[in-house]
Amino acid sequence: MGDSILYSPAAPADKPHVGPTPSYLAEYVLFPFYDWFVLFYPKSWMPNTVTLCGVGATLLSSLLLLCAMPSDAAFTPGRPLLLPWSWVEPGDAVPTPLYPTRIVPRPAWLFDELLSKRLCGGLVSGALLLYSLCGVLNLSYCVADNTDGRLARRDRKTSLIGEYLDHGLDCVTSLLSVCMLYAVLGCSLSNMAVSISLIAVVTIISHTLNYEQSIFIWGTRIASVDEAMLLFGFAMWIPNLWPVGTVRVPVAVLESALSFLPAAAQQSAVFYASRLTCIEWVYVFYNLVQLQTIAQLSSYNWRMLFRLPTLFMIANFTVLLATLPRHAAKVAAAGGAADALTGYTLGPIPYPGLWMLVAASTGSIIVHVVISAKCAGLRRPDMVPLAGVLFMWAAFVASPAGAVLLGAAIHVVQIFANIRLISERRQKK
Repeated sequence: MGDSILYSPAAPADKPHVGPTPSYLAEYVLFPFYDWFVLFYPKSWMPNTVTLCGVGATLLSSLLLLCAMPSDAAFTPGRPLLLPWSWVEPGDAVPTPLYPTRIVPRPAWLFDELLSKRLCGGLVSGALLLYSLCGVLNLSYCVADNTDGRLARRDRKTSLIGEYLDHGLDCVTSLLSVCMLYAVLGCSLSNMAVSISLIAVVTIISHTLNYEQSIFIWGTRIASVDEAMLLFGFAMWIPNLWPVGTVRVPVAVLESALSFLPAAAQQSAVFYASRLTCIEWVYVFYNLVQLQTIAQLSSYNWRMLFRLPTLFMIANFTVLLATLPRHAAKVAAAGGAADALTGYTLGPIPYPGLWMLVAASTGSIIVHVVISAKCAGLRRPDMVPLAGVLFMWAAFVASPAGAVLLGAAIHVVQIFANIRLISERRQKK
């Protein structure tokens, strides 16, 4: 079994670690800023506390946005879409649930009554205040995530548990933040479902490569996870300044840019390109980058594509994507009111929010299998948590809300169990 293609062999203990290559922005702008910023942290601060505060900030941001979705929020159309929505459904773009024209700040007494009317005199809308708060929370996470390790090295408090929490908790927050990013910027949720699937596969292969060969790749010199984290914060203001979810590139600009093509090819290219909204251009580029990254990672060892965690990740999003039409049909049969169906809403969070939460939690559970094995120094990852994903699939098909609660319970137990395992193995050494 030790030689099975399903199981990852751990990298030799003496193999040097190759860290991620920073982007130009990170190396010359962000890293110097973080090095300066961490100087102001008190000696009494613990790195893991900084990590947890940052994670708590971005999770609160995501929770506020999920609760701000209108009650009739739905995947449009009720199935996953690989092609941009505008190519499949010609016509005006349909605003997503978190777009400025649809978002419903909750709790209303806080954003609309207390903050907007009483404190701001009605000059600033509750929606803009919500966006601003979420933007600040996400930027706080960005700073915390990039300074916790620096604090640990400064005060000589580095630990394997800290490494596990840093990399592990980033998984669920990153997957959930990408979902929020698409919904806020106005990209179709059906397109978002495909993108989040790709980034989940990239994540598991990246951590598998780190476990097997001590090579950590996350981005390029042009763009990396650092730029993505900044975007999670600043994206909250973008749709209020420029409607990227509905604006299209002018035909004249496209004709000029594509003038090098033969006349017939130019006409066809302009026809399709002119139908894309600005955010859909980002969607196409983003997916191409993810596919290129998968190919790059796999080039180190194609067998990583057949490791059990990787196969589970692919199967996980296959199940979640395949269930979308079934759930959409049930909601349609109920007159389009998901709240009329038991288990299709959770408090103010509508069905799309539940799908995002399940996608983030299941994806993170799978990735933690590999990260914990790396930090604990296991010769082979412990696959037991993958059984929990099987239960979540069954729960999600029957009750999305039940799957959210089950996933939260499983993931919390998994995290505490991994911390205990890492601590015990460190003591034995």
